[in-house]
Amino acid sequence: MTDLLSRQPVDTADGGAALRDWLADARRAHPVRWDETTGRCHVFGHEEAQQALQDPQTFSSEFKGVVDEPIEDGPNFMDSHLGVTDPPRHGRLRRLISQAFTPKSVRDLQPRIAEITDELLDRATADGGTEIDLVESLCKPLPAPVVAELLGVPAEDRDRFSGWADAMALANDGAATGDPSVMVLDEHMTDPVRQMQDYILGHVRDRQANPGADLISRLVAAEVDGQRLDDAELFQIPMVLLLAGHISTTMQLGNVLLVLDEHPAARAAALADPELLAASIDEAMRLRPAVPSTFRIVKKPTTLGSVDVPAGAMAVIWMLSANYDERRFPEPATFDPGRSANPHLTFAHGPHFCLGAQLARLEISTALQILFERHPGLRLVPPTTFTTSPLVAGPTRLVAETGAGRG
Repeated sequence: MTDLLSRQPVDTADGGAALRDWLADARRAHPVRWDETTGRCHVFGHEEAQQALQDPQTFSSEFKGVVDEPIEDGPNFMDSHLGVTDPPRHGRLRRLISQAFTPKSVRDLQPRIAEITDELLDRATADGGTEIDLVESLCKPLPAPVVAELLGVPAEDRDRFSGWADAMALANDGAATGDPSVMVLDEHMTDPVRQMQDYILGHVRDRQANPGADLISRLVAAEVDGQRLDDAELFQIPMVLLLAGHISTTMQLGNVLLVLDEHPAARAAALADPELLAASIDEAMRLRPAVPSTFRIVKKPTTLGSVDVPAGAMAVIWMLSANYDERRFPEPATFDPGRSANPHLTFAHGPHFCLGAQLARLEISTALQILFERHPGLRLVPPTTFTTSPLVAGPTRLVAETGAGRG
């Protein structure tokens, strides 16, 4: 498969400005562009991206036979989970998962998210220093134990979850689809994932005999039209939650911190008003989505934005570009939490709208409130380092001066 990054800039020095500039030029020239060299359809405009994302019959998420097949005896990620299915199977899976992954089950995690955040910040400031790397101290270690808590994993096993998350993040680094929930393994990464599979299915067997109140128990019990999740699906859901949380939420929390650091007055106002904080986080996520693009396979000839697209082509849907579309967002480069509407595509759109969006928002808002309560004078200290590509975008080093605070 053609290198995803060919003919597209990759920047690790300026926080993604080069990629945003490239997308702006492309979008203003053509909201949709057919690239003869790569045989791909690039979707830059907001309206056009929404159209593609909400039409799975034409723009399919089923990558089986398109990306490399799993290695022999390795877990098959092209068959078994929500991110790589189309309707009608996708609808069945989503209904089953939604029975277990309820808004209440997510809200109930807030006290534990707060405890984990406090524990991480205590550890980061234990030496009495005034500088901490927020990526290593907070953004990166927060999501895995939250997912473990949601699943009902015993506390003594949660370090193993973080290790599996690290291993799967490495495996996903070159994933052919560009989606953190879609993973293609090589022979070096199957052991950690197989270990996690055995571990999760062990808990599935336990919950089948001894159900509890955790997510695994609810997944085991979920039923639609007499159908329940099979073993492959019961493993895939925790795996995707862990992987997407580890990559996307880590990067998204760092990106929100970057935006709020650039607007200290707005940050102070938001922290005093929960509704304004939610709007500020949403606006920051519009400006700096953790996943700049997603990919679809064109199942039948179609026309999008006056561009004829043949069947079999790969469509690259640029959520980052859509979030800056001047036709949808007045003054799109301006941080404006007061926008009357903010239909950004950071969590995608349509049938594949991110099921974990509420959890990500809760983790980010809770972590920010505690961080700035403890360190109200916190400011970032350059240099910040980034990874910026069509696959993932966010800070890899985010050092902050804590200033006055309770440590």
